[in-house]
Amino acid sequence: MPHQPTNPNRTGSGSGDKKDIGIVEQARALYDLHAKGAVNNLMDFLATLDPGKPCLAVTYFDEAPELNRCFWILLRLLNNQDISKNMWYVFMGTKSTVSHFSPTPKNCESSVFLPI
Repeated sequence: MPHQPTNPNRTGSGSGDKKDIGIVEQARALYDLHAKGAVNNLMDFLATLDPGKPCLAVTYFDEAPELNRCFWILLRLLNNQDISKNMWYVFMGTKSTVSHFSPTPKNCESSVFLPI
């Protein structure tokens, strides 16, 4: 049986195609433009619910593979979220392999290597 790509932008060999060019930079710019303010607003609101105590926001996505392309877009956007934000995301799926949830290695930026 031939290899089935798990990422919709991967070719059959698993390597990225031309659509992957600049995706990290695009995701960072889109996060800053559209999501960063919403994240900050949500965390500010949660902090008012119990002032003086740290808050943690946890978002669960059930059957995440059903998001299809939106799942990959969301992963790219979340990869650009400030690591100091106390927001966690849990993606669950009953019909997918674990490899489905990992980004392509060449476009993955580990927060370990980002400047502080």
